[in-house]
Amino acid sequence: MSVKPSDFKHEICVYLEGIGECLVCFDILTPGDELDPDHSDSYEIDFSVFDENDKHITYDISKKQYNHCENKAMDEMLEITTKWHKEWESV
Repeated sequence: MSVKPSDFKHEICVYLEGIGECLVCFDILTPGDELDPDHSDSYEIDFSVFDENDKHITYDISKKQYNHCENKAMDEMLEITTKWHKEWESV
């Protein structure tokens, strides 16, 4: 069974030298089933990288490219959870 972009809830576009535009798709992993402001420091991501033809290339890229994609996905996850946390506090 192959992984595809639609298997993930979030996605961002990242440029990788030598490959071009890629899609980094990710899910936010939480200790519980839902986003919880009490555990926001322990969120992690599960991600995969796809080329412009949606081919899964996570294991075909260099360690440097992998780390770049992971960092971009983590930044996006922090932005999403920070926005969610602010909305939760304002309720």
